[in-house]
Amino acid sequence: MRTIQKSLHYFLILPFFFMLSSVDGNEPHYNSNDNGGIVCHTFKNGLAKVQIDGKYGFLNKTGQMAIECQYDYATDFIEGISIVRKGQFYGYIALDGTEITMQEFEHLEPFTQGIGLFKKDGKFGFMDTTGKVIIENKLEYAQSFEGDYALFQKNNKYGFLSRQGIEVIPASFDFALNFTEELAPVYTDGKWMYVNSKGEKAFEQVFEKAANFFDSRASVSINGRAAIIDKKGNVLTQEVYEDIKAFENGFAIFKKKGSYGIMDKDGLELFSGVNDLRSSSSSLYPFRNSHLWGFMNAKGEVIVEPIYTKVGEFNDGFASVAVDQKVGYISSLGKIVVPLFYEKAHDFRDGKAFVSKGNKYYLISINDIDNVEIDIMEILLNAREYNLVKEDLALMLD
Repeated sequence: MRTIQKSLHYFLILPFFFMLSSVDGNEPHYNSNDNGGIVCHTFKNGLAKVQIDGKYGFLNKTGQMAIECQYDYATDFIEGISIVRKGQFYGYIALDGTEITMQEFEHLEPFTQGIGLFKKDGKFGFMDTTGKVIIENKLEYAQSFEGDYALFQKNNKYGFLSRQGIEVIPASFDFALNFTEELAPVYTDGKWMYVNSKGEKAFEQVFEKAANFFDSRASVSINGRAAIIDKKGNVLTQEVYEDIKAFENGFAIFKKKGSYGIMDKDGLELFSGVNDLRSSSSSLYPFRNSHLWGFMNAKGEVIVEPIYTKVGEFNDGFASVAVDQKVGYISSLGKIVVPLFYEKAHDFRDGKAFVSKGNKYYLISINDIDNVEIDIMEILLNAREYNLVKEDLALMLD
């Protein structure tokens, strides 16, 4: 439920669009009919969520069941805590499976810097990681803390709370987004502006749309076009852009005349004219020319030629790639390290990733990144047994 806005393309200014997220009846649906009623997910905090015959649990890095499949819903672990549900209500559990709270909440959010948002008896409040309530559930509506402040609603207006529950900025705005980099976009009288932690205007300029600051830059809309501003409100771009995404590591993806490129923090275009370009937390960006995908760096230099029908994002130095319906992994140099043999593949985390073929799941382990030493283990999972069988990759590919 965090309204951190990174792009103007999907921007919504009406508050009712930002309603409760994935743990209050709008949970993501995963098709558990694939792979014999089994769905495995990416590792987070050392555990991977697994769904078996409609129940959720967690596997450890050896492929053993760490938390039995017993929940009707579960999130990945964030800050060492997962949100789980049995029946209608939600609770928090720790990495060892112990309950931090009873399952008695109508809505929960993942913890951010040790504070979790909850809804109980129709009102919102906050708790710490021990389950102790630190701000009573008396709020009409609230969002998770981002830094020192959280957005709240009172009498259909929006303001900001401190971690002590003090209304540091009274609820006076028609809508607002959370603080990032000490500034928050707020909407009032039909325009967006930015305020500081005292609720004062950070600068005089107002905008048709406004996103959060990242890397000291924010995307705004002026006269129907996207632009970037610095933290003094100076407009740094002059071209007519359709969209500019959030800056990350000093670069941002833009869209102009139907194609994509990358700009630096001064608004200088480094390259353009790409059919499609995806954001990336790594130094390599997935890009598409015609119907095939590859990877390029922020200068527009092609590192992996566009020869794949689908690509994932680089994590731990590896990315999933597909040709037609066959999936494998490549290194950041474009070398195939796991042959395109599987039907599904998840992102690597901590040197581990799940892949599947037919009704079987396999746990892939990268033991030596430099020399790309790989173990592949078959995970035999059903409602009655969990165990591992060593697989020989050469035999599997015969």
